[in-house]
Amino acid sequence: MNAFEKMMAHLVLKCAIFYGRHNRNRYISLSKKADVCGEKFLMKQLRLSRNTEYGKKYGFADIHSISDYQKRVPLSTYDDYKPYIDRMVETGEQGLLTGNFVDYFSKTSGTIKVMKMIPTVKGSYTHYLRSCTIIFADLGDELKKKGGSIRYGRGMNLIESGGERTPSGIRTGYISGYSIGRANHFLKYITCLPDEVFEYTEPMDMRYIKARYALQDPDLTYMASVFMSGHTDTMAYIIENHDMLTNDIEKGVINKSVDIPEHIRSKLEKRLSPDPKRASELRNAFANGNDEGIIPRIWPYMTLIVGIGGGEFSPFMQKMRYYAGPDIAFDYLVYGASEGMIGTTLNAIEEDYLMLPDGGFFEFIPEDDPDAPPLLLWQLEKGKKYELVLTNEAGLYRYKIKDVVKVTGFLGNTPLIRYAYRKEQIINIAGLHMTMEHAAETIKLLEKSIHTQIRDYSLYADNDCDPGRIVLFIEPDNALSKETVKKLPALFDGILSEINVDYKHLQAESGDIAPAMVYVVKKGTYQNIRDKKNQGKIAMNQIKSLRVIKDKEQFDMMTAQAENATE
Repeated sequence: MNAFEKMMAHLVLKCAIFYGRHNRNRYISLSKKADVCGEKFLMKQLRLSRNTEYGKKYGFADIHSISDYQKRVPLSTYDDYKPYIDRMVETGEQGLLTGNFVDYFSKTSGTIKVMKMIPTVKGSYTHYLRSCTIIFADLGDELKKKGGSIRYGRGMNLIESGGERTPSGIRTGYISGYSIGRANHFLKYITCLPDEVFEYTEPMDMRYIKARYALQDPDLTYMASVFMSGHTDTMAYIIENHDMLTNDIEKGVINKSVDIPEHIRSKLEKRLSPDPKRASELRNAFANGNDEGIIPRIWPYMTLIVGIGGGEFSPFMQKMRYYAGPDIAFDYLVYGASEGMIGTTLNAIEEDYLMLPDGGFFEFIPEDDPDAPPLLLWQLEKGKKYELVLTNEAGLYRYKIKDVVKVTGFLGNTPLIRYAYRKEQIINIAGLHMTMEHAAETIKLLEKSIHTQIRDYSLYADNDCDPGRIVLFIEPDNALSKETVKKLPALFDGILSEINVDYKHLQAESGDIAPAMVYVVKKGTYQNIRDKKNQGKIAMNQIKSLRVIKDKEQFDMMTAQAENATE
């Protein structure tokens, strides 16, 4: 970094910290009037969209209250909007769903085979950016606790802002990239990536590029990804390829084996110079071959690791804690979806999200009474779970996004929530109601029983046998003995029976579900799956884990990777 870059990094980060604190205080203030914010948001969207095709169909012009809205407009799913969205994607036609201008289509994150295209308007990225700036307030708080300075304030940003275009010419990609892209002219000063690849559009090996430039910079202060799995994948790549990366830093080159356009390689190498001092520091960091606590050995100023790490992502958070050691703070970022921004954390460490009172109009279907009238933001009860229903600026009305959340408390009259599970990711076998929340807790206890962390896992409802059974695939961090592998099915059955009384009854008592099967897959199986998705133009930061196996093809693919697949 030259003197100008250091000055700009310092200045931009100080401004980001100030703006983040402003937005944190703004949401705390709004939390006291969630009812007013929600109704104001709804009435504004109905007024703006009363002359759209959808608005005329449901008489938006005649809706004057929340009660009117709930009576006139039905609950909806993506299929209700697909004909409109297809027209917009193909022709660019406006005024179908929303009176706001649709300038982007957000893709869903790949948990289903067919990606959805969600209309996006300027208000969408405003909510996202306001929420995301709070991570810089958290970074400032953590630096203050340590009594340290901002240093040069740069970080490793795994959130990608590239994208494509629809046939009508409208940009399309991921909501994180759309939002972050709006701030690229500032963010480029506080990320370690060079300008040439900061907002890349050409295919290239971004994992190498990000790892190489991050390793070269000893002053990195933070790491940011949408999901915590983005960090674990990057760290696994660094650990596996540290010799190659260190040698390239020492020589000041981009490795010839890396897939990167030659004109970009040439520009990058012109700005690189040999750095034997940093190479020596890195060799010392990796010298003992112990990955535990490797992050502060590589980056002594690292202060904050940012990414969604709760719920189904908790195994990745645990792995990052192993890499980071006890002194680096974690930030759970935001709770968002392609359909809208839902909540934000208010400080590091906390897994609870404050729902955004002005981020949309929210309704909630009680998990224990799905036929009951949906409740409003300020009518919820602590400790209960609800399915989220969203109305946003981009033309989704009473849209069931299929996420179930748990209310953990309140700030003002605004709920604090945690993601519980996704409705479509429920194991359905012999009437069993098993959620991803059950699965995550079972895996946590299974790890304790076998004394090793499970890097990743998947579940499959095997109805091809009679009675059906649950099949669990796991990738443990350390090799398991043959005796332990043989005990895995009984351990899994026992733990799940304690957590889920339905499973205990159906499996151990009535025999309607057969004993589980547990397969141990080869090391690197899940990394390879994510790599293949990445080749399919899914951004690295958006790739989710294969939690629920939904068809025989995926099941056979996983079984082929199992070390104990003897049946």
